[in-house]
Amino acid sequence: MILTKKNISEINSDKLLEESLTKNQLSEILIVVPTNRKLRDLKKSILNKFVDEPISKLNIETITTLSTNLLKEHKPFLPLSEAASTILIKESCEELELKYFSVYNRKIPFGTLDKIKNVISEYKKHAITPAILRNEAEKITGSEKVKALDIAKIYTQFQEKCLSKRVFDIGDIYSELLKIDYTEFYKNFNKLFGKCKKVALDKFDEFTNSEIEIISKVSDVVENNLFINFDYYITNKSLFSHLDNTYEILAKNGFVKVKDISPLEKNDFLNNTKKNLFEDKIIKANNKFQDKIYKIKVSNRIEEIEFIARDIKTKIIEEKIVPYRICIAFNVIGNYSNIVRDIFAKYGIPYNLTDRIQLKTSPPVIAAISLLELVENDFYFNDLINVFTNGFFKFKNIDLNNIILIANKLKITSGLENWFASIEDALKLLEYNTEDLNISKAKLKQSYIKAKDDIETLHKLLKPLKGRKNKAEFLTAFKNVLLEVEFPQKLVEDSGGNEEEFIKAVTLFFDTLEEVLVLITQDDETAEYPLHFYIEQIRVFSNWARFNVKEKSDEGILITSINEIRGLKFDYLYLGGMCDGDIPTKYSPEIFFSGSFKKKERIHQAEERYLFYQALSVWQKQLYLVLPQKNGSADLVESTFVKDLNKLFLFTEIEYKKNNIILCKEELLIAAGNQNINGVNEGAVKQYLSKLSTAKEVSKIRINEPFSENVYNGFLSGEDIKVYLEEYVEQQISISQLESFAKCPFEYFTKRILKIESLGEPNEEAAPIELGNVLHSILHDFYQKISDENIELKNTDSKKNAVLKEILFDIANEKIDKLNLKSPLAFFEKEKILGINGIKENSILYQFLLNETNKQSEFEPILFEVPFGQFENINSVTVKISNFKLRGKIDRIDLNYNDKSFNIIDYKLKGKKPTSKELHEGLSLQLPVYMIAGREILQDTYKYDYNGNLMIIYSLDYKKDNFGEKVFKVSSKRKLGKDEIMLQNKIIMENAEKKISEYYEAIKNGRFNLSKLDDRETKVCNYCDYQSLCRMKEIF
Repeated sequence: MILTKKNISEINSDKLLEESLTKNQLSEILIVVPTNRKLRDLKKSILNKFVDEPISKLNIETITTLSTNLLKEHKPFLPLSEAASTILIKESCEELELKYFSVYNRKIPFGTLDKIKNVISEYKKHAITPAILRNEAEKITGSEKVKALDIAKIYTQFQEKCLSKRVFDIGDIYSELLKIDYTEFYKNFNKLFGKCKKVALDKFDEFTNSEIEIISKVSDVVENNLFINFDYYITNKSLFSHLDNTYEILAKNGFVKVKDISPLEKNDFLNNTKKNLFEDKIIKANNKFQDKIYKIKVSNRIEEIEFIARDIKTKIIEEKIVPYRICIAFNVIGNYSNIVRDIFAKYGIPYNLTDRIQLKTSPPVIAAISLLELVENDFYFNDLINVFTNGFFKFKNIDLNNIILIANKLKITSGLENWFASIEDALKLLEYNTEDLNISKAKLKQSYIKAKDDIETLHKLLKPLKGRKNKAEFLTAFKNVLLEVEFPQKLVEDSGGNEEEFIKAVTLFFDTLEEVLVLITQDDETAEYPLHFYIEQIRVFSNWARFNVKEKSDEGILITSINEIRGLKFDYLYLGGMCDGDIPTKYSPEIFFSGSFKKKERIHQAEERYLFYQALSVWQKQLYLVLPQKNGSADLVESTFVKDLNKLFLFTEIEYKKNNIILCKEELLIAAGNQNINGVNEGAVKQYLSKLSTAKEVSKIRINEPFSENVYNGFLSGEDIKVYLEEYVEQQISISQLESFAKCPFEYFTKRILKIESLGEPNEEAAPIELGNVLHSILHDFYQKISDENIELKNTDSKKNAVLKEILFDIANEKIDKLNLKSPLAFFEKEKILGINGIKENSILYQFLLNETNKQSEFEPILFEVPFGQFENINSVTVKISNFKLRGKIDRIDLNYNDKSFNIIDYKLKGKKPTSKELHEGLSLQLPVYMIAGREILQDTYKYDYNGNLMIIYSLDYKKDNFGEKVFKVSSKRKLGKDEIMLQNKIIMENAEKKISEYYEAIKNGRFNLSKLDDRETKVCNYCDYQSLCRMKEIF
């Protein structure tokens, strides 16, 4: 219907605009539309009409933009964004003594703040003041009254802030605009629209009282040449009853209905819908549109979007339909946004999804905030990774992989000073390191220094963000840091086609940040705040700030909410989510509206019906109503709205079943896997399918025959590989490396030959700085000292024990003090070595001394930290087994001079003994190899063949129950004789030599298969760093 104050009987609403377009008199008409989308659509259509002619002025506004521009002509102010509004609401709540919200202790959650903001915004738009709200509170009781009074308090405080800072939201703008007298209003309107002679409000429904007053004023200014296209049918109360009040208020303001004689009013579908939809009367269903309206049942929401995508792609390919003539709309678009993005990208369909993106989810915004969080959290490891891996920063000459490796090696999780202290400590401890034979001390030192330098570089870059700063200083420092890491360039260069989205997100981020900081610091711009304060503001507004990416209207399908398509026209409309709960949505009253201001369920139902009706006004050629049957495991029920529409019109009903037509690459892969493709002749596709077929056959071999000898199962071949591996086995190898190969040849190949490093996260609970090597050195020097001074450990008394204790702790203190270790984690390790809380009796060293002095044995410690193989600057005995040159260090050899035998002692901070099974399977080689090496070392040193006796694990675990010697034996007998021991050792050593020989041949011949251990999961897989590269889980 057309409403106007002008005294006329009829009008052609189509010609109202058409006349101005025909005469190119666009400056003489002001068009007001309900949504920004309609505004853009109308502008585009007008500009396309006059593509070859100049347009003097185009006056198209929404009520919001019209009101804002009129008020700006009268007084200066800043429009208040939603995000900034939330900041002021948050401040207001924190400053007040509230009762209902006291449970939050002035820290009201984001979600609750958002609801309070929305409620106050609605009150403002409807001219409901805090005073009116307090009067309403007197009519209610209990907690509802307390809640209403709290809201009124917050509203008052918020309003005072807005007025004092001259920032207005739309409700304030309406209120201030209506305070202007007619003369001033007339003058301001003519400044903006001087030539305007008529005003058309197109496709409107509900207005607030304030909006009607503004419209009435505008009508007076243009001598009542104002016409409202009000979508209302007075006799259909089931559909339009929620607009009755708006219609009555318009009438009271002098607006009356005039007859519309435009052709649109003769549209059978729309007229029937407008008059009869939802009315409780018996009407014969119209079959005129049966071939144009489709009801499609699908299994679930994912299949729903799949159907829509496939149907649209078929239309585009076969019927040459242009995408921008197609629209997909949902009442609850949040249920579909992620599904749409995934499936439409899969099918390669261009689309414009208008679901508003939260600033806090935008990748470049997350990246920018991560820089601040890295400083705030004092170089926490995870924040460091976020900064380096987000893809929006360029750091020159910083080696992230090296930083991660060093962080893992040194167990560094956070603390800038801890980073520096831990690396410095590691450099000092380097002289004691003998563990990793693949990394020389020089190389390891270089890695430490590089990591330290890189952390220092990053620290210098971010240092300007630290400390207290005023608004201008913070913004300058933040922007300079982002410029330094080339953030703007990376935003465009590495956006993956999302340039517009990313630029809009970052622009909104900084616009909102500056808006918020201006509001907060308005009273004192020189006020200084710590970094945490700025981050807190950013976190708050990022939770609410949202943005849309401007769609490329001529390039893609519009995917939006039903509310956004009013007044638009499309050839093909897909209405998704046609189930109860989505449309109509379940009635859920806003808990912070009070008394009579609460929306009633009847009004909610009427509004939902009206949305459905508006959506039905959009399509021109075909309408699709899509009904998902399930949401997860929950059943969905067909929308009652669809049933009501079906009473008026017959549908073509379809139960969706996916056909075999291939419309995307994924479907091609699936079809190839199922061998459902025949007769493909296109070159590129045929070649691609050939590769797929080969890959499939390879996969079958790897899964069904995982240990068969072929290249796909880790059995390498080729002349170059053969030459490389023959040279490789000539290098020195450590026992731990052989044990690694024994457990899983593939892991060994990945780590040792390909040299792929695992970049994990440091574990704070793991053993911190490794002082085990220092402890070994202390014990070595202790034995050397007492040997030089001829002090025996046997038959000691208290006086002698005191001397030994003093010697041992003097050596330990001198070594540890010289290192001057500074990292916090090193402190706890030192405590365990020297004594918890300074008490020597509560230390590893004291327990060790007690064990050694109380031990009754014919064996004497004689050699300590004995190397074999080649070390840097050390010449030692060469030990070869099956052509492998072995390298290692024996912690201690004890000698029995009487029977010419020796024990091997291996210190462990954890005293776990190998099992007989592990020795038999060649998984534990250290003790038998040490026994072989010990014999050769003694032969080289004393020129005598000593017999191996016992293999002993000496636990230096601080826990007293685990401390001390643990003798390894394979026999179940409690005590073995000399001959039995020698036989046992012979068997163990021969087995070790046999296994090492097998490993030599396997590595030399390129056999790097998966682990064949029966208990591989517990022995290898559960702790493997290379699970993502391995196919073990596919096979077993």
